[in-house]
Amino acid sequence: MTRIMIVGLARSGTTLLQKLIGSFANVHTIPESHYFDYHYQNYDLFGFNYFKQKRYYDPKTLKKNIDDSLVGVKNLHPKTKQEFVAQFLLILDNIATRHGKEIWLEKTPSHLEFIPLIESFTKEVDFIHLIRNPIDNVSSLVRASRLYPDYFKHQDLYKAIKRYRKYLAVSLKHSINKKHHLVKYEDLCDDTEKYLTHFQHLFELKKAEISCPENIVQGHEEWKNQSLSNNVEKQTNKFETLTKKEIKLLKDVMQKDLIQYKKIEDGIN
Repeated sequence: MTRIMIVGLARSGTTLLQKLIGSFANVHTIPESHYFDYHYQNYDLFGFNYFKQKRYYDPKTLKKNIDDSLVGVKNLHPKTKQEFVAQFLLILDNIATRHGKEIWLEKTPSHLEFIPLIESFTKEVDFIHLIRNPIDNVSSLVRASRLYPDYFKHQDLYKAIKRYRKYLAVSLKHSINKKHHLVKYEDLCDDTEKYLTHFQHLFELKKAEISCPENIVQGHEEWKNQSLSNNVEKQTNKFETLTKKEIKLLKDVMQKDLIQYKKIEDGIN
């Protein structure tokens, strides 16, 4: 089984890439599971890690986010972090197998924060990191937060900037690993075919007649619709909810970030 996880900051192009890779015939796409966000929590007590059992699983959420035919979740209670990761991989392996696929593609952007946990159990997962121009990414994230406050929590400009910097640092840290693939959103838009060809060879993807997998967007995720349009293009309404003062502040504060970003190579040859 080939396992692929797309990670990165929200509004960095992860849905677009999920659409592109998920359109291949031997790939089963998984809606954003938020498996680790919602179902994993540990805390440190006197130097030891403990699990909060009640946060292990919300069966209804898992069933909704991962697969409607998932059964037996309520009876699963891993006792270690390794068991927790193993169970996640087993669930997705089984789902892909049931659909007759040999590759699964899961995309939850914030799973970026759990890479060390996942890799503590296995190295057999490929991570594709999406990174985006800092000014565009932060403004788009703030826009989504203000339009959809129930699903995004970065309405404060400074908090969004801080999160961008944190996520970029994590992606760059992992980019030297051969199982981690760095993709710049702007380059993906400018030369989509290059990336499709690269990943087709890398993961042995098989072409299909469909243009987009059906289960990428759930009913409430309106903000993803632009990413699923037939035209691959850069977002143009990212500054929609920002004031002129905020736009100026954003551009001033993130000048160094922008310079750093332009120097980054995406790692796709």
